[in-house]
Amino acid sequence: MGQAYNLRQGWQSENLARYLLSKIAFVSQPVTISDDTGLDFLCTLFEMKTIKKQNLLFPKNSFAIQIKSKKRDILDITNKESYIRSLEVPFFWGVVDKKEAKIDIYSGEYFESFIAHTGGVLKGQKLFLELVDDRDEKLPYYFKKNSHYVKFPKVIEIKINSNYNDLSKNLNSFYETCDLMIKNIASRIKGTYLFEVYGGKNIRIYCGPTSANLCQDNFYKALTEIFQNLPYIHTHSKDVQKEFKIYKEFFLQLCQIKSNGVLPNYLVESFKKADIFFSKSH
Repeated sequence: MGQAYNLRQGWQSENLARYLLSKIAFVSQPVTISDDTGLDFLCTLFEMKTIKKQNLLFPKNSFAIQIKSKKRDILDITNKESYIRSLEVPFFWGVVDKKEAKIDIYSGEYFESFIAHTGGVLKGQKLFLELVDDRDEKLPYYFKKNSHYVKFPKVIEIKINSNYNDLSKNLNSFYETCDLMIKNIASRIKGTYLFEVYGGKNIRIYCGPTSANLCQDNFYKALTEIFQNLPYIHTHSKDVQKEFKIYKEFFLQLCQIKSNGVLPNYLVESFKKADIFFSKSH
């Protein structure tokens, strides 16, 4: 019995993708016999540094990627929604062009914001990804005819004749995109729902039941971090003394409206240590 030609075409695309990805990342592939994970490769980007005249590769961020051999600008990913939203690594989409011997990689950086804003796909609705060449911060996702569309902007193109130095400029964008996505995934896990936007000049803010339940606890941890760090910052800037007084007044007012034991002990102890430090630094 003959082998299906389209399956072999897909196998060729995967192998080409593996080689092209290996130019910028360490590449591993899940076992496909029993582990149908919904992705083709798990990769770890590397950064090349020259030390003592030798080029060495140092690992950076990891990401998951799905590979396709045909460019379709809009694809149905309804059955992948629950898998992608549970990933704790950035998710990318790769399109291999065997004729041009290249791969275009698209970022799923808007997916976290989409889930936080909409809650995900309801029963009877569809979810599509839309491959785009540029980022669109004003309309990263939209709803049309009972379907959700999430844009996946292009991050990098890797050609068969590309070398690491050729790709280094776009690699910086890839690193930044991964950093952004990891921070946003961490925000979702912590329940903060403050998502950063590429370039670091803005954030997307969402609120809801999960955020409402966790926002006070997250704030207490942030305030604790401030009390822990102000003594250190004081050694570089004497103006911090005035800043501490503001935080101190706020903390004491917070204690007045909260019953005993409501404020976490780690916050109370951090305040006490900071208060002792600044009392002695007059």
